[in-house]
Amino acid sequence: MLEIKYGRKKKEVPSDWSELNIEEFHGLYQVIYKYEEFDLEESEQHRMSFIRDFASYILKEPLEVINYINPKDIEHLVSATHNLLCDYKKKDLR
Repeated sequence: MLEIKYGRKKKEVPSDWSELNIEEFHGLYQVIYKYEEFDLEESEQHRMSFIRDFASYILKEPLEVINYINPKDIEHLVSATHNLLCDYKKKDLR
C-alpha cells in the first residue's frame, strides 16, 4: 500500500493486485474495461478521462473532487500504482 497525500487528506491506496479484495478488483477491472477499446496513447481526451476515473476509484473520491486535484499529482498517482494497470498475471502457487 502507498500513502497518498492530496490537499489535507491522506489515503492508503493499493500498489499491487494482491492488495485488493474481490470487490475492489472487480471495480478496478470495470474502470480498465471501460477504456479497453480506446488507444489511450493516441487520444488525449480518453487518456485524461481514464486517468480521472482511475484516480476517482483508487482514492474513493467523486470526480468533482478529482477535478480539483492538480493533474500532475494525478499523473504521479497513476505512475505510483502502475502495477495495477499492468495485465494481471496468475502466479504459480506451487
